[in-house]
Amino acid sequence: MKRDWKRSLFSFVLPWVGIGLLAFFWVRWNEPKAPVMPVGLAEVPGARLMYRYECGRCHKVALPGMDGKMGPPLRGLRDRAYIEESLRFPGRRVKHGYINGMPSFNQLPAAEIKELVEYVYQL
Repeated sequence: MKRDWKRSLFSFVLPWVGIGLLAFFWVRWNEPKAPVMPVGLAEVPGARLMYRYECGRCHKVALPGMDGKMGPPLRGLRDRAYIEESLRFPGRRVKHGYINGMPSFNQLPAAEIKELVEYVYQL
């Protein structure tokens, strides 16, 4: 008895496509929401950039809607060089208990890096 190769391929591929789609949508549904900046913070140096670059998706910051749990909290960091290094080269020193999932912000203008460093430093 000769098996129909199209039917065999279909019965093999279809379940894997379904599993892939389920995984894709599960990740999308569980992705942290981007924080929405309150109107009063639009002109606050540092805070505006925290919202623009969606830092609160991963980090807990003392700002409305910024309660991420993937990255370490940003409060109490008292080393400007460490903060800048973490923005530019996040994989160099990863805080114990967290994964290296932060993207590099090395492409930002120097003025924005400085603004973010100063804002995080004063939290």
